[in-house]
Amino acid sequence: VDWVLFHRVVEGDEAHYRPFLEELLGEAVEEDDTLVAYVVPDRALELEETLLYTFSEQGWRPPESDDGLWRRWMYDEGSLYVYSALNQVGVLSFTVDSHLDFPVLEVHLEGALLDAFVVGERTVYNTRPITLSQGMNVFSFHTRGGCPDILDDARCWSDALLEPPAQDVPLPCDAQITCRSFVFDSVSFVSEENLSPGRIVDVNFGDQMRLRGWRTDQVLRPGDRLVVDLWWESLVDLSNQQVVFLHLISPEGDLVAQQDIPPVGRLVPAEAWSPGTVYGYPISIELPLDLSPGEYRLLVGVYVWPDMTRLQVTTDIPGADGDVVEIGDVRVSR
Repeated sequence: VDWVLFHRVVEGDEAHYRPFLEELLGEAVEEDDTLVAYVVPDRALELEETLLYTFSEQGWRPPESDDGLWRRWMYDEGSLYVYSALNQVGVLSFTVDSHLDFPVLEVHLEGALLDAFVVGERTVYNTRPITLSQGMNVFSFHTRGGCPDILDDARCWSDALLEPPAQDVPLPCDAQITCRSFVFDSVSFVSEENLSPGRIVDVNFGDQMRLRGWRTDQVLRPGDRLVVDLWWESLVDLSNQQVVFLHLISPEGDLVAQQDIPPVGRLVPAEAWSPGTVYGYPISIELPLDLSPGEYRLLVGVYVWPDMTRLQVTTDIPGADGDVVEIGDVRVSR
């Protein structure tokens, strides 16, 4: 690259970006009312970050502030360009929500399908591990089946994700019709050495479901509600017969609390969960008030209702034993 051109299009952009450009490239060599031109220096640039992110021009709405949280809506598809200064292994991590009914978000890398996620509520999703190549890497997001036309202002929806105006101001609900499918508020590549425990696992349950990751609070008190987020991938067409169980085991090996729940919750039919897609759903357990302080183990398994037959576990991670897998420990304090 020999030249970098900055376009004076959006008011406020110049004050925000120009100091960074001049720190990186030096003073502008030419400028007029519409363009500012910089020559790329011959010296090697030393960047503090090894990654640079850029959204495609098409497919995305401008960022919107939702009570201080910056979010960006996608139409039915959009791309993300990730420049990496070196080869590195990790996952693409993003926080996403949707107003669609049981929507499926596909993530492609360099044109090939990487993962598909059922976005049931705002949460963090991680792709399967990938290798970012040195140079430019192109991710693309697709709304499977497209998205329906809706009113352009999200505050006009019956299930609005954005808060209404604080004052009694009429909403522009006669605005133009458009398409919004998913809203992102965080997208980043996380290298494998920076992944927290449980974010990336691969546990096969009877060739029907695969546990792809988990997350929970590590320190709790008696009477607290333990919430464990589990990310599942369906391997076959499921039904309401599959039930996930979560057991809390005491240091002495006793079962002290448990929860049994469908993998996609009680409000979503499992039949709508297509094979090959990942779904994240929380399971909660209320801890007994008389629970003694100490280290407790968390076990996860799946059984088939109504005969209660447990699905056998296949994995090479520690903590697996026949039909259950130990996903981690939690500490109960006073």
